[in-house]
Order: sequence, then structure tokens, then C-alpha cells
Amino acid sequence: MRERALATVLGFCLMLFCQDGQATELTLEQCLQRAVKHNSMLKAYEMATDAALNYKDSQRASFFPNLKLRAQYSLSDQPDRISIPRDSLATGLPLVDTNITNTHRDTYQMGVYLNQPIFTGGNLWHTYVRSGYQHRAAENQARYHKEQLTEQVKQVFAELLAANVRVTSLSKSLEARKNQSRIVKDRLLEGYANREELLLAGASLSATEAKLVQASNHVDALQLRLYQLIGAQPDERFDLSGKLKKLRIDQPLDDFVRQADLFSRPDLQALRYRVKQREEEVGVARSGFFPSVSLQAGYTRQSETSVVRPEVWSITLNAEWSLFDWGKTVADVRRSNALSRQEAYSLDESMKTARNEVVLLWRQSRAELGTLLETEAQLKSAEHIAEKTLNRFLEGKARRADVLDAEAALWLALGEYHGAAAVVYGTMASLERATTSAMGRWVVDEPLYQPDLEGFSQRMTKAFNHAGAGRAAKPVVISPALVEVGTAVTVPTMRQQAPASSVKSANSLKSQVPSGAVADKKVVIMSQQGTGHSPRQQEPIAGVVMYRIQLGAFSKRENAELLLKAIIPETSPLKPSIVYEDGLYRVVSAYYNSRSEAIQSIQPLGIKNYMVRAGNRP
Repeated sequence: MRERALATVLGFCLMLFCQDGQATELTLEQCLQRAVKHNSMLKAYEMATDAALNYKDSQRASFFPNLKLRAQYSLSDQPDRISIPRDSLATGLPLVDTNITNTHRDTYQMGVYLNQPIFTGGNLWHTYVRSGYQHRAAENQARYHKEQLTEQVKQVFAELLAANVRVTSLSKSLEARKNQSRIVKDRLLEGYANREELLLAGASLSATEAKLVQASNHVDALQLRLYQLIGAQPDERFDLSGKLKKLRIDQPLDDFVRQADLFSRPDLQALRYRVKQREEEVGVARSGFFPSVSLQAGYTRQSETSVVRPEVWSITLNAEWSLFDWGKTVADVRRSNALSRQEAYSLDESMKTARNEVVLLWRQSRAELGTLLETEAQLKSAEHIAEKTLNRFLEGKARRADVLDAEAALWLALGEYHGAAAVVYGTMASLERATTSAMGRWVVDEPLYQPDLEGFSQRMTKAFNHAGAGRAAKPVVISPALVEVGTAVTVPTMRQQAPASSVKSANSLKSQVPSGAVADKKVVIMSQQGTGHSPRQQEPIAGVVMYRIQLGAFSKRENAELLLKAIIPETSPLKPSIVYEDGLYRVVSAYYNSRSEAIQSIQPLGIKNYMVRAGNRP
């Protein structure tokens, strides 16, 4: 019982641990909510707004009287007696020398004082109004940063979606490139490929690996940027949930600009309030030309002496007017006027810049939409080429490496297509911020084109398995007389029409051939006009270029002997033998005077895997 309970607890803990390690799905809306809630820069702008609001409240308090309490206690070393000589204060005052006893060495004083401004020449009013405009400007700056944050989150989110697709497409493309390179290496070992093909395959593989590394680094950089924008912790793990769409604007440029509410843009509103703030500063500077009047009242309680009463109250009306200050007030007014005009010019220029920004973004969206449509056409073309290449492979007209190359190109085209869609989405997010209007008002969205990659992969795997099992479709016969000189022709990987006995024997020997002896072959055929007679084997002439049919090439002689033994009954007219050339044991026929004669000699035998080699007769 205890063991069962312990197992239950451990299983529950393990389940919690696994859940903690799983990534959480995150939608665009959730990213925006987290950004508004946790972004540090947005919080900084909000604190600036709070500071401006508190400054406004402090300026409003200046209109009301302020009440202060003052207290003082003094302890001094002074004589016990104060002597006042006769006539020291005035003639006959005092009449005689007087001595006043003073036994108090300490004194205290405490009072309440009130100060009320009455007239300041407009200083208090203009300062208060200026603080209100400052608060509104700070509010609009915070709003504009929020819209910028929304724009950045949408752009990074879309770019990250496209980057993930690109990493996936490059991974699939890399897998296809590896298979293609492996096939080329196998064909090179069997003598059916040259070093140039191997180098090209290796270069394509290296380029795809480099692109995959770059794409992975780009994904990491975008994730860090998104984490910073939404205020996520480094140990949090998210999987983005969403799909890109094909966005476009159907409205003409003039109508679009006319409907754009530029006056409601928070950044322009902040500039307008900044202009008004500067205008109020002019009023503050002009208040220096006028007097200031204030009322002061106080009540004091202090230690009583022979010359001081214990309670004193007072009311004072103060007036102050600066008559001459060497032009300081005039300079302050001129400076404030200049700053006000500077902000007005900045506002005018910002309005023009905002309109131009909308125009440029509209044109940019059209250009990027054209790029998106171009990449979509390229994707469809790559899909068509891949399907066509696969069908040609099933017909024996294409090699397995060609199908893998087409598959890699298809995956690359898919990554480019999603990248172009992310760029369009980012521009639309910028337009949404520039026009202060929701994207849904002027954007038409359509789903992105999605090729049937899974279906193609299944058909390709089935075709490869079908070809590997030796099942093929009806052969396609290539006539040497119809091939141009120097043209590379893919020899079909299926049997031509041959007598039933030949086909049967050829099929039986196929199972006896070692693995690696049968591969996709590419033969270079030099055309030669038909001679009008059936091909016949010629006696070789020393030193003259002649041609032999290669039926296989092996690194071990045992495999070559096995192939030779298996094909002797069907290929006796070719007089096959084993020769050792370039580190391989090759099963070749006797010499022929031309390529066409060699091909015409082997075609009736129903053999599908061969190549014609040229060489000098020793």
C-alpha cells in the first residue's frame, strides 16, 4: 500500500515537472497584452505622465494660501543687568542712569504665519496652464510609445513565425541535399558520376547548412527581441500560435491619405501641446513687467521679558515691482517667443513628415505585395517542377538526385514565401501606427498558398521504394540519331521492349547483382546519323578512339566477377570482360567504332543500366 502511494506521489511530481518544462503557446493578442503590462520602457513613459500630473497639482496649489508654523528656542550667555545711560535714547530719556535686571538666559518663540498671493502679473496662471499642457503632452507621448510597441511586437511576431518556417524548410532542404550528396558519392564510386557533380552537390550542401545556421541565429535573435518587448523572463518558453496571411490595400493612394487621421496621431498631438506649453512660457516671462502683491499674517507666542510681550500678532501687505533689471525680463520674453516659434516650425515639419510617411508606406506595401506575389509564383513553379520531376522519375526520365534537388528547391521557396509575407505584415503594422486606425479598416487579407508538401513527400517515398523494388513503368526509348552532339541524356531506368525470354532472364539476373551495381545513370551520347545497316562489332584498331559499353564498376573484383557471371547468357554478343581502370574493376564490352553502334548493340538485349565510355585502343 505504501509503495503504491509513493508511486502515485512520484508520478504526480513527474507530471508537474514535465508540465513545467513544456513551452506555452502564445498568440499575438497575448503578446500585446504582456507587452502593455510588463514593458519597462512603456512604464517609464507612464511614470513621466504621473510626474507631469503631480507637477500640475503642485502648480494649482500656488493659488491658495499656505500656512506655516515656526518655532525657535535660544540659550545665550548675557549679563544679568542691563545699564542704560541718561539721555542715551533721547534728550531726557532716561532722565537718570538706569539699571534693568535680566535673569533670563533662554528665550523661546513659536508662531503661525499665513501667506496669500494676490497679484502676480499672470505668473501663477500661465505656470498652471503650462503644467496642464505638459501633462497632456506626456500622455500623448506615452500613447505613441504604446502604439510603437504594438507595431514592434506585431513585426517581430510575424518575422518569428516566418523565421520558424524558414528553419523548418531549410532543415528539410538540408535533408534532401544530404541524400542527394550521398547518391552522387555512390554513383561516383560506381563510375557513373564525375567529380564535378560531387563538388556541385557538396557546394549545395554546404550552402544549405550555412543558411540553416544563419536562420537559427536569426530565430534566436528574434526570440530575445520578443522577450524584451513583452517583458518575459529568460527561463520562460513559448511556442508562437498563429498564421501569416496575404495582406493588401485596395484603396487608391489619394483616398487612403485622405482617410488617414493624421491629426489624431499621439506624437503630433504631443507636439501641439508642446507648442502651447511654450506659448504659456511667454506669459510667464511677461509677468516680470508687472508688480507682485501678497498678504502675510502671523501670530507669535514667545517668552515674556520686561521689554517683550508674550503674544504678538501682525498683518502685512507686501508689494514688489522690478523697475530696472538691465533688460533681463525683455530677454526672457524674447527667448520664450523664439522657443515657441521653434516648436511651431517643428510641428509643421512633423505634419509633412507624417503625411509623407503614410504615402511611402502605402507605396512600400504595394511593392512588397508584388514581391510576395512573385515569391508565391516561384513557390507554385517549384511545386510544379517537383511534381513534374517526380513523374519523370516514375517514367524513368529523371534520376533520384534530380527529385531530391527539386524537393530542396521547393522547401527553400516556401521559406522565401513566408519571409515575404512577414515583410508585408510588418509594413501594414507600420501603416496602422502611422494612420492611427485599425488595420481591419483598409486591409484585405487572404490565406497564404500552402503546397501539399506532406503529400509530395509521401509520393516521393513511395516512388523511391517502388524504384528500389525494381518495379518500373513502360520504358521510353531514346534514339541516338535524335540527340544533339554533347547533350547529356538520362537513360531510362526501365526495360525496353524485348523478347519475353530476354526480359525474363534479365529480371532473373537482377536479383543476383550485388547492391550498388544498379543505380541511376546519366550517359553522354554523341549523335551520329544512322548508317542504314544493323550495328556490328568491329575489330579494334590500335591508337584510335573507340567505345565500350560499361555494365558496372566495383571496388572489389569479387562483385565484378559476380555481375559478369550473371549477365553472360544475355550479353554474350557484347563479349563482356573485366578490366581494372582508375582503381575500379569495370565490366565492359568489346570495342565499337562509334557510340551509336554501341548503343544499338545493347538496346535489343533489354539492359537498362549501362554507360558508353570512350578511350584509345592500346
